[in-house]
Amino acid sequence: MASVKKRKQDTKEENEDEKAKKHKVTTKTKKYEDVEDEQLWYKSTHNNRYACFSNFYPDVKESPLATTRQYLHELSEFVDGEANEGDVDNKTYQQKRLKEEGGFSYHGFWCKTAEHAYQAVGKYRHIKYVVHDILAQPTALKAKTRNTHWKKSYPINLKEWETKQFVVMKEILKAKMQQNPRIKKALIATGTAKLAEVPGRGGSKDIWAGLSGKHGELLMEVRDELIREGSKSPEPQHPVDIDVAGALSSSFVSSQPVVSTTV
Repeated sequence: MASVKKRKQDTKEENEDEKAKKHKVTTKTKKYEDVEDEQLWYKSTHNNRYACFSNFYPDVKESPLATTRQYLHELSEFVDGEANEGDVDNKTYQQKRLKEEGGFSYHGFWCKTAEHAYQAVGKYRHIKYVVHDILAQPTALKAKTRNTHWKKSYPINLKEWETKQFVVMKEILKAKMQQNPRIKKALIATGTAKLAEVPGRGGSKDIWAGLSGKHGELLMEVRDELIREGSKSPEPQHPVDIDVAGALSSSFVSSQPVVSTTV
């Protein structure tokens, strides 16, 4: 009899533990999905409307992709009559634009995502075969991984890169917004909300994510600049490939490959 009571008690405790875990997960998810006190969270793996701000967009999970595309559709549809010569109709053009949305031209290179741009052009702009190799990677994560491969052959001067990486990232984010009108409109629509990327595995060591993360900070700077520019002059009819980092030296990357002497 006592053993039966003990089993029931154990089962009850297990159920309570499971409920506590579920509550914890739900609370954590809600924290990152809701906008509270003018604070807005975004990430490629979180199902809210702002996944388009992630460097991985449009290479994001299916649910966030559908949610953010629905929001962008409601916010601003593609302009009718923009179909290029050779497209069957405007619907075909819109499907093409939707597939490429999030990509942009950066220093003459077409980048599928902001992550491709940062890992390839941002770091190795003057070593073209390295750039092409990283840009050819099918996903943003693989582009990031491929950079790890190349920096063994072309070491980066970390001291110089630490100060220049934020300038490069801001340039990339602005190019992305300027050439993706719907995402730009979504960014401007956030108003004065504080933007922050949901922390990943790096936790507090991740300089890009979290409330004090640089990615959200740079996005807010780009947002403020776009708002100021919009109030001064009309939006250009065609995307512009900016070159803010054109004056940056490429000295933080060794132009000569490191040759191993190990036999």
